[in-house]
Amino acid sequence: MKIYLIILYLFCINNFVNAQQKIVKLGSFPDGITELSKNDTIYYKDLNKNLDKYIGTWNFENDSVYFQIIIDKKVRIDNFPKVNIMSDELVSEFIYKNKGIEIYNTKIEDSYISGNGIFSENKISLLYDEPTENNHIRYKNADLIIEYIPDKIPKLLWVRKNYQTCKGTGEKPIYDMSDFKIPEIMQLTKQ
Repeated sequence: MKIYLIILYLFCINNFVNAQQKIVKLGSFPDGITELSKNDTIYYKDLNKNLDKYIGTWNFENDSVYFQIIIDKKVRIDNFPKVNIMSDELVSEFIYKNKGIEIYNTKIEDSYISGNGIFSENKISLLYDEPTENNHIRYKNADLIIEYIPDKIPKLLWVRKNYQTCKGTGEKPIYDMSDFKIPEIMQLTKQ
């Protein structure tokens, strides 16, 4: 009899936990979002594994530029804890050298390039930033459009779209007014 009560208890707990979370395919908008309670969570999950093809080490090199980015996928990232939204997303670390001089060498924790915006099966949008002098706020921002090109050796077409977003907040923060240093357009090869 005790075994039946334990099974019933576990079944009820499982139903309670699952009822608190709505799993939505990454790149879509959930139906019934207005029906969710304050305690419910929306989880934008990479159900179709669209982000997996971008994972790995990618390189670009020419006479003056060397760029290597390592892309990884993190699951259930809680970027919006006040509104209970979680998602799977890509994060990165990169090395950038210009004429043999190392300009950037970031770590995954910094993740200046990250996100999960799916345009199509082989095209995504990521948030883009680069390190600044003295960790000042960068005056310029950008989105990064990456297109996956399937081939014997896969490639990524990298296109950065620059824009300006910082506006005064009443205080006068110190802005970094410099331009981005990493090339705007590149074709990277998977290593």
